[in-house]
Amino acid sequence: MEKHTWIKRTKARKGTGNPDVVPALLKAFSNTDTDQRVRIAAVTALGQLGAGNPDVISALLKALSDASANVQREAATALGQLGAGNPDVISALLKAFSNADTDWQVRMASAIALGQLEADNPDVISALLTVLSNADTDWYVRGTSAIALGQLGAGNPDVTSALLTVLSDAGANVQRAAATALGQLGIGNPHIVPTLLKAVFNTDGLDAQHASAIALGQLGAGNPDVISALLKALSNADTNWRVRVAAATALGQLGIDNSHIVPTLLKAIFNADGFDVQRAAAIALGQLGAGNPDVVPALLKALSGVGIGVQRAAVIALGQLGAGNPDVVSVLLNVLFNANIDWQLGIAAW
Repeated sequence: MEKHTWIKRTKARKGTGNPDVVPALLKAFSNTDTDQRVRIAAVTALGQLGAGNPDVISALLKALSDASANVQREAATALGQLGAGNPDVISALLKAFSNADTDWQVRMASAIALGQLEADNPDVISALLTVLSNADTDWYVRGTSAIALGQLGAGNPDVTSALLTVLSDAGANVQRAAATALGQLGIGNPHIVPTLLKAVFNTDGLDAQHASAIALGQLGAGNPDVISALLKALSNADTNWRVRVAAATALGQLGIDNSHIVPTLLKAIFNADGFDVQRAAAIALGQLGAGNPDVVPALLKALSGVGIGVQRAAVIALGQLGAGNPDVVSVLLNVLFNANIDWQLGIAAW
């Protein structure tokens, strides 16, 4: 990064409370002869410093029509931080988002901003649904629309229906975003969990499988069908490793009271064909294993040579579980101060 750009960004970060900073940033941004990187940094800083300043809002609205798509993108992001309750901001972001000729990154930033700003505006929901359902729209923009709907669409049956539809028939990346959004919306909705359960085992969409498993970790507490499905996904060596990792992660969120989860995770730690699965299982055990006499010995054993990533996860899990256990404390102290042990383990122990 060139020196003048670095200085501009540093001053922006330090400018809170200084009455000279916002006018200087507005001047830097407004001068189209200023280096584009400086203008982008100024817009970013205005999003952090300009709350309650109508001149900042006005400048950012103007920036949405700037000749530089990068400036437009940063302006949309800044407006998402500053524009709550401002109808002019909502209208401008909707215009930028809905225009198919707008740069795709600007449309994405506008969708994210709308998701942050306006939970009760039917025009926002309608625009997001239109883009989500349009198969000809760039998949990045569609996916971001799904995420925004996950923030805005609680209790809206049209939103749920649209997300369930794209979960089953859109491209993999849009499916992943839809699953994530459904995880935000689905508590109490009887249709979402069954659809996610099917998606976990739909091998036509790996990203959707992965995201659906994670979403079930948010929604499935106390649901025996969810726990059973996640255990099946984790235990099946033929399941893609990413889905197994997601299943282990979800079980870590869900399964404190289920007698089958901890034994399955313990078995997964020493499953030699899945390094990433081992690591996810160790982390999940750190969430679930308190009071289980088999967990700490298994994690201690995992430190003896199942791969650095698994060892790091075991150290972290032991740190969560080992309070008051002198064996755990002794092992962690040895890891921390043993010069022959990988530095990454030392950091984890610290």
